[in-house]
Amino acid sequence: MNEKRANSERTNNKINKRINNKKFNNERIRNKVNLRDIANISSGLVLNRFDLSKSIKSNKFNESIISNNFNESSFDDLNSSEFSDRNQNSFKYYYIPQKSVFDNNIDSNTFETIVTNKKVENKYLAHYKDIIIKLTPPYNAAVVDFKRNDVIVPSNFAIIRVKDEFISVFLAYVLNGPNVKKQLRRLVEGTNIPIIKINNLKDIKIKKRSSYKQIEYAKLFYLLDIRKELLLRKIELEDKLKDNILSKL
Repeated sequence: MNEKRANSERTNNKINKRINNKKFNNERIRNKVNLRDIANISSGLVLNRFDLSKSIKSNKFNESIISNNFNESSFDDLNSSEFSDRNQNSFKYYYIPQKSVFDNNIDSNTFETIVTNKKVENKYLAHYKDIIIKLTPPYNAAVVDFKRNDVIVPSNFAIIRVKDEFISVFLAYVLNGPNVKKQLRRLVEGTNIPIIKINNLKDIKIKKRSSYKQIEYAKLFYLLDIRKELLLRKIELEDKLKDNILSKL
């Protein structure tokens, strides 16, 4: 009789555990949203569809306009006309090559310049607080932290325009995190060319957070990035000091 009761209790415990696990999983699902629900997602511009009269590399994109602290007042005195070289038949733009995006940063010094024979639609231009993400490995994402109207996002990136309930800086960190990277790798498993499709990107699951939590996490991640940069700089200086001492021995 005792053995029968023990077996019954074990069975009940297993059933209760399954029920609790199901409730937990359902709760986790409810706490997540698809990327399409919190942002408008589109592909960049296919550059070779334009008749290009000129294609040159340029490092003249004013690096002083880049602001790591996303302070809008830093951009008040910008005048895009000083970067324009346009006439009735040509339009000058910058575009973002793959190498410009890494570690949640956009390096404007590596932007390239093209002159086209027609205007580029606004939807293909990088807007302040947009997120751009590479569609090929390592799928880096970064926030646009400059205000311009002449920077093209090419077709090897997706453009993510975040809706009000999410904060771009926080979401960019999440997109660069291990959970999203794992989802992206699953999407391209078994394919010869690991390119993410826009429709697949829209189905990426993101955990919901309050605006307050998003801001707190974004601040934390930003400070950790600064700390990492300082530590790397310290190591670099110590190596130089060591080499300097050794050179005199």
